[in-house]
Amino acid sequence: MLCFAFFFFTFVTPAAGQSLEATDPVEIERAITAAARPGDRALATQLAARIDAGLPAPLLSRAIESLVQNGSPPAVSALLTLAHHRRGAVRAQVARGLVRSRSANARSALADLLDDPEAEVRSAAAVALGEVGAQGVMDTVMLATLRGVPEAAILFGTQASAQDVARFLRRLDATALEASAPALRILLERANVQRPTKLAIVQRLAALEGPLSARVLREVGATLPENDPVRRAIDQALATEDAAAPEVTQ
Repeated sequence: MLCFAFFFFTFVTPAAGQSLEATDPVEIERAITAAARPGDRALATQLAARIDAGLPAPLLSRAIESLVQNGSPPAVSALLTLAHHRRGAVRAQVARGLVRSRSANARSALADLLDDPEAEVRSAAAVALGEVGAQGVMDTVMLATLRGVPEAAILFGTQASAQDVARFLRRLDATALEASAPALRILLERANVQRPTKLAIVQRLAALEGPLSARVLREVGATLPENDPVRRAIDQALATEDAAAPEVTQ
């Protein structure tokens, strides 16, 4: 039995590698499917070389699926390289695939994709980071939020810690408020964000003034009970802003 197993594994890998060099699409697809065998470094290396040589879009998509299922270091390395592919659909598929990767570089690659020019890729990267966690790359998420990446704003709002929020508020100014408003709304409504952090957000919004900050405060305040300390801080900030507004003469 052991002899048979040795024969099987030493035979299949070269055969699959030879098929990857074929010109017949059916034969290539069979070899790509075989390369999905979990942990097989040799097949992953051969598949990566075939991808470098060029594959039509349908076969490339299938190859990415096989790399994800293979999961060996050469497979993950190939996925990280494909994260820079010229086609957005490929980058988005890679972002979704990296969720299953345990590579230490996966979060960094996903964070970089938050600045991708295509919304599909940014969305896929944000969803992936939401699943694997944005720990260690939150500064990148924060900067993408301030630069106006909507998907990054949602991610920051859902995962930022108190320390992340403190750094964010120090950078927040009126020019970035519109892009950051979704993150601030989520943070103010999150049950696991402590009161001091929420009060700091209210204070910063009040300091920025303007119709947008007032709208965010009103929207969030309307969801809170009247005796909530954050609601009282919001009401006070809005009252102060209303009192400071110039009167409109008829």
